[in-house]
Amino acid sequence: MSVAADGTATNVAGGVSSISCALTTTHAGDYVLVFVSAAGAGSATATCAGLSFTQLLYSPGYNNAAVWVFGAPASAVLSSASLTVTFSASVSSVVIAAVAFSGVFIPSPFDPDASLPVIVDDSGGQTSTFTGISTNDAPDGLIWFMGGNDDLTNFVGGAGWTQLINYIPGAPTRQTLSVGLKQLSSATSNQTYTPTGTIPTDASGMLALTGFPNPRYLPRMLGSII
Repeated sequence: MSVAADGTATNVAGGVSSISCALTTTHAGDYVLVFVSAAGAGSATATCAGLSFTQLLYSPGYNNAAVWVFGAPASAVLSSASLTVTFSASVSSVVIAAVAFSGVFIPSPFDPDASLPVIVDDSGGQTSTFTGISTNDAPDGLIWFMGGNDDLTNFVGGAGWTQLINYIPGAPTRQTLSVGLKQLSSATSNQTYTPTGTIPTDASGMLALTGFPNPRYLPRMLGSII
């Protein structure tokens, strides 16, 4: 079963200490990722009734745009679930984007390769090229995200990438977020991923969600049945 998007949500705000978006899904057993790009932020936490979020990645960004990624499994279908990110201090501008993914092996949702996950400040305000990216599991869903304090062009990752989010809300903020998905049917080794065109961002990164079923986890699954 391929890792696939099962619902998205976005929102924008300025001069706030928290921001929320309402996420609706079709399937139970999804894995939810929340992406945030904010100016003037300190620390942040993500919450939602019935979900327990973990901060997966953080970057202070290149130019006044910190980027966070939070994740949580969702055992039930979500109906306009309010996902909230709260900051330690008021932020001048912020955008949030949430994506629910179906087909994820929830007991161990992330590919274990040491090259992932990764997040970087984008030097010069241009989205980084990622090198040496490998995945051990198959199927996988490789996620490429980028955020910042500039208007993004459309996310273009090359062959096989699907753009899930390209959020350029404008006023009251120049914060933006883009998220892409590449479905991997086999393990990969030492790959290079280069964004197409000039995409001004402040931080970008990658992570891989492990699909289900996965041969590496079959002994564990069979053991639980036996």
